[in-house]
Amino acid sequence: MPRTIIFRARVTSRSIRWILNSPPIGTMESIPDVIEALKQKARQTPAGQWITGRGYDDTLLREGRHPTRGDLDRASTQHPIWIAHTS
Repeated sequence: MPRTIIFRARVTSRSIRWILNSPPIGTMESIPDVIEALKQKARQTPAGQWITGRGYDDTLLREGRHPTRGDLDRASTQHPIWIAHTS
């Protein structure tokens, strides 16, 4: 199983609680902001358990791109990470 997965999906699961929205709804203005939020969640999550997030928008992030596997590995290599785009 891959350590990180990135894909676009419409998600309705109540289990996804980590919100990664950009202003005006949220506070994520850059990929480092997203990584820091995921790191914070990782500190609260036992190793090996999933970290999930939704709502990031690459068009509103300073870098103008999607987070990469390398970006997500900076958040944690001890957790599988799944994030979904806002669309």
